[in-house]
Amino acid sequence: MTADAPASRLNLVDGVPAQNGFATVPFVVDVPRIAVASQNPSATPARASLWGHGLLGTRYQLGSLSELAQEYNFVIAAVDMQGMSDPDLLPGIVPLIGDFSLFHRIPDRLHQGFLHHLLLGRLLNDGVNGFNSHPAFHLGAGGAGVIDPTQVFYSGGSQGGIFGAAIMGITHELERGFLAVPASNYSTLLQRSIDFNPFVSILRTNYQDPLVQTVIFPLIQQLWDRAEPQGYLPHILPGTLSNPPTPHKVLLHMATYDSEVSNVGTEIMARSMGIPQVAPPLRSFFGIPEATAPFDGSALVEIDPQRGFGRCHTPGTTNAGAACTTDAQCPGAGDPPSRTQCAPGIPPLGNEAPLFNNGAHGSTDTPAAGAQIEAFLKTGGQIIQTCTGTCDPE
Repeated sequence: MTADAPASRLNLVDGVPAQNGFATVPFVVDVPRIAVASQNPSATPARASLWGHGLLGTRYQLGSLSELAQEYNFVIAAVDMQGMSDPDLLPGIVPLIGDFSLFHRIPDRLHQGFLHHLLLGRLLNDGVNGFNSHPAFHLGAGGAGVIDPTQVFYSGGSQGGIFGAAIMGITHELERGFLAVPASNYSTLLQRSIDFNPFVSILRTNYQDPLVQTVIFPLIQQLWDRAEPQGYLPHILPGTLSNPPTPHKVLLHMATYDSEVSNVGTEIMARSMGIPQVAPPLRSFFGIPEATAPFDGSALVEIDPQRGFGRCHTPGTTNAGAACTTDAQCPGAGDPPSRTQCAPGIPPLGNEAPLFNNGAHGSTDTPAAGAQIEAFLKTGGQIIQTCTGTCDPE
């Protein structure tokens, strides 16, 4: 980069990114008690996984995997996704919503964010010079390293699932990746996500012509293709961006009626990679085959958190209250008088955001889902079916 700071640009020499000094990059590693010999006399070296954080978040969101790590003996490591992390928000991202000629700030700096994740993966799987060589990780039996460097994977959720696909396209350290509620093609995702609502008012204030607003999204996608899954999808499974090629396998979990990451975008990702959906599916999708588990490979699994029901809603806002099926039932019990509309929990078909957040996005972490992740993220892992029929909270 031209600087170690938000809103910086790629440092290009003859059109090719070139190193431009050094930087100190903070990271976090979560070591579960089950892997520590002083806490567990039968401790064995833990499998390791990177964690990709959510929208404009930070490395500290890795705590969302603590229960999975403790139950299945994973060490989890995380670093901020520079370009779209919390430190990038005010100095880098908010100004460009009002002036899209600055949009390069996101895809340029995301390249540095990708690189940091690759280097963190290398620290996990290098048994000689990586984390296991440092006293902080000598927590195993007899002071041995706590990490099994032969088993290093990727896990990411939401934004981390989205950019995780790009990371899986360029890594040769990580052969398997779990992508929770992911998708591709940000120009589609933004318009269909309730998370983008806070930024829409800024956009519409500075770009008041509806036609201009519409054209902005496909235009910025041309820059984003360099730093989001859309440009990497054909390379993920065959690993053709590594030399020599390193094939990859990915497991995708999609939340039915997700109001933050559109199911349409998840379908695009799965269809573009050519991966099957695990049978029996809740819904069948055009161009996505179905396969009966167990099998070795990549797969899409739809998990239905059963959040598609209507809620009483205040028109013009994103709030929601009591369950309903018609406007006549609103306001419902406990609702303020303003909640007069029964808003659908199923997202619209067009390029527009849902009226409220139905909570499906963060509701796929069921015990059955955890068991499926555990069976996949291991040496010799497989895609297994852990649900009786289609996957739901029960």
